[in-house]
Amino acid sequence: MHGAVGHGELLSPLMEHAATGRPRVPDPQIGRGQSARSGTGTSWRDLPESYGARKAVRTRLRRYCRDGG
Repeated sequence: MHGAVGHGELLSPLMEHAATGRPRVPDPQIGRGQSARSGTGTSWRDLPESYGARKAVRTRLRRYCRDGG
């Protein structure tokens, strides 16, 4: 290694950080899932996967309501 700074420290700002867990489902997709569920009265269990995981849709709706959305 040359100098006091390691290569990792030099390259760190240029590299994307590894995501933890699953990739985030895009907000518009989640919003359509929330609208579809409330508009049709379907249960969370019957929400199509095309809107994202039902847990993700439900969690985002809860956070949105909790934060005064």
